[in-house]
Amino acid sequence: MRRLALIGAAGLLIVSASSAFAGTANGIWRATLTSSGTYHGGATLAELANGKSASLAVKLYDAKPGTTVTVTLYDGTTGTGTAITKVGETFKAPAAGPATHRFWLTKAQLATLKVALAAKHPISVSVSASLGTAPSVVLVGDFKPVK
Repeated sequence: MRRLALIGAAGLLIVSASSAFAGTANGIWRATLTSSGTYHGGATLAELANGKSASLAVKLYDAKPGTTVTVTLYDGTTGTGTAITKVGETFKAPAAGPATHRFWLTKAQLATLKVALAAKHPISVSVSASLGTAPSVVLVGDFKPVK
């Protein structure tokens, strides 16, 4: 089980590194996720240098194991506007460590993102975290280009 975890971590590191190194100064954006205090985290949106793919990586701290995390990327500020990704992009928090996941955008989502960026629209992310029957906690963040 540890080997599988190490292989997965190495794979995520390789994917993350290739995305970061391939991106240009205006091909990577970061957002700080904030809520009422229960959770905190961040998100990174990266378009590969060839412009043929992009990913959205989310890291959520203080998530208890089994927490369901739903992520939506928006053409607009503070988690509002037109959804770029499908609502319902979800993953579960692991037993230990922060909840981290990378979503690859489909060609249609990438095309929508490119149109929004070309029009200089703001891009934001909304993350909903829920555990069992407890009310969901919504975190939002606006992306800023990494320089």
